[in-house]
Amino acid sequence: MKIQLDKRFQNRVKGVFEKYSFEVGILEDKIHKLPKKGVRGLKGQDVISSYAGGPVRKTSTNESVLNVSDVSKANRDRLRINYLTAPFKKKSSDIIKFSNEFFKLAFGRSEKKRCENLLQAIVRNPILRGEYGSNSEITQKIKGFDRGMIDTAQLFKSIKAMTKVRTNV
Repeated sequence: MKIQLDKRFQNRVKGVFEKYSFEVGILEDKIHKLPKKGVRGLKGQDVISSYAGGPVRKTSTNESVLNVSDVSKANRDRLRINYLTAPFKKKSSDIIKFSNEFFKLAFGRSEKKRCENLLQAIVRNPILRGEYGSNSEITQKIKGFDRGMIDTAQLFKSIKAMTKVRTNV
């Protein structure tokens, strides 16, 4: 049995989906702050805190010469992988969750913010899982922990998602 959908229905559904566009990445660039100074590898409260289930170094008030987008580019160059687009090249549970939520959003059964959070998770979760490798031994000693791409969590926190809704579709 073959079901043929009416062209008007196809166009209406197409219009429902096409009115949404999504962006994910470093959407608001800001100055990157240097980590707080301390004894290398010190795990005291004055240098190490916790974020997203693991340790991070606290930031100082001293500004780096780099913006967060510069740090992002340096990581992409060093890793030889674009961590912002790589997660979209394979099917994952995060992409499935986002897709399901997007269908709900398109038909008025969800909120934009939920889709944005899930889109952020698609990019952030591989970083949290350590999919882009470990730090070098010297970097581990300097930081006091081994969380690749996470030092002060400024880059990680800057990965945001945004939904745009066109009204003239």
